[in-house]
Amino acid sequence: MQVWASENVPVGTVILRLKARDRDIGRNARIIYEFSQHTAEQYGHLFGIKADSGKIYIKNNLDFEVRVQVVIWSLRNA
Repeated sequence: MQVWASENVPVGTVILRLKARDRDIGRNARIIYEFSQHTAEQYGHLFGIKADSGKIYIKNNLDFEVRVQVVIWSLRNA
């Protein structure tokens, strides 16, 4: 999957929404979205993720000289 965002995209803009499902019921079916430790360390200043919705958004102004090729997410049950 590739996502492209222009350099002038406003901070706070959602650029992607992840969606996962769990066959469990009730609290066990709750999904929490988060970046892997590596992704958070490398790209956390540029991108954020809403833990409850999976929305990935712009946290800081983007610079075309910086290219993010791979972002890996970690999913687990609460």
